[in-house]
Amino acid sequence: MDKINKELIKIMENVFNKKISKIDNLKINSFEEWDSVNHFYILLEIEKVFSIKFSEKEFFELNTIKLIKKKISQKLK
Repeated sequence: MDKINKELIKIMENVFNKKISKIDNLKINSFEEWDSVNHFYILLEIEKVFSIKFSEKEFFELNTIKLIKKKISQKLK
């Protein structure tokens, strides 16, 4: 598992306060706790952990883990 996956799992476990093992196919509303408010918290935590910034447009577009991982990778290059 790569660094981005590990960090995303940690972030999600902290935000949702539950154990998460696989994240690749997850998206907003994949489970009850992942609502729009918690989605916002996830993206804010990602910004903090990876020292990146998302635009307002990205906050609305990044609604799956696949898209989030792709955007993190792009911003870290």
